Amino acid sequence: MTLVVIVTSRGKVVSGDDHEVCLESCKPGAMAAPKPIMKTGVELFGSFAVGAGSGYHMHAQTFHTVQPLFEFGPVITVLQREAPISDFARTIRRVDSPAVCPFSKPMADDELWEIVRRCLEDVG
Repeated sequence: MTLVVIVTSRGKVVSGDDHEVCLESCKPGAMAAPKPIMKTGVELFGSFAVGAGSGYHMHAQTFHTVQPLFEFGPVITVLQREAPISDFARTIRRVDSPAVCPFSKPMADDELWEIVRRCLEDVG
């Protein structure tokens, strides 16, 4: 069995202008451009590793990144959003980086299960 590890980093906003905070639409298929709120800096607040079969909970307003460690094999995650669910995500990224909201591209269940099947086949 392959151990799957994901490293999650939490950041905090500090003085600076190399990142920007934006509001981005989370509606499936939405094409609205992100709305910049402010420029800022970011500092690492902490990080932790999550292994296969485990999970974590974060407040919706916490800035975080998730980095799969592919050298351990394919990574499959399940994200459960809790109420209240907003129409907009507050995101932070380097200035001039592309905007990406993982909730804006709907995928059919059968397409998702096909991805899981391929990942498991790669491990097998």
